Amino acid sequence: MKVSMMHMQLLSTLLMTLVGRSRAECSEEQLNKAKLEFKDCLQEKKAYLLKLDAEKVGDDMQFLVCKGLKDLSTGCSEAVDNFSYCMGREHVDHLVDIHLNAISEILASFHPSLKLRECPVFNKPPPPIIHKKPEPEPEAAAAAAAAEPEYEPITASAGGILPSILLIAPLFLLQ
Repeated sequence: MKVSMMHMQLLSTLLMTLVGRSRAECSEEQLNKAKLEFKDCLQEKKAYLLKLDAEKVGDDMQFLVCKGLKDLSTGCSEAVDNFSYCMGREHVDHLVDIHLNAISEILASFHPSLKLRECPVFNKPPPPIIHKKPEPEPEAAAAAAAAEPEYEPITASAGGILPSILLIAPLFLLQ
């Protein structure tokens, strides 16, 4: 059986769509909640850093800034984990790094005597990869099990891979 270029493109598009759908899916509400929690936590950590006054803290400024940068990097772990479930760990870690570098540049312009690149936070190992959502708390799992099952209409998007294969199989038989 000869497979045309069009059939190969169709098959590869289908496979890419299915692989894309296999990633963790969050509802719009879950995504917005995780995004807001992430943003609020990072804003709180950056506000602390911006409020530091070199004249008041004196010689401890380098230590306090490095500590604050570390807290920005690791202090929002719950928010990072929740947002990572929806958006992917690499994406969220990249956002944290962007915030870390941006606030460092701002702090460097306000406090040129600080040696921010010597802070341990800039010499950290890569973060762990989260492959699946953490298991729910036992109470939450029991409550979810007692609730009515969620209604899901029978459509092409709800059926999984088999209906998708059945949809494209006739194309190959036409050859």
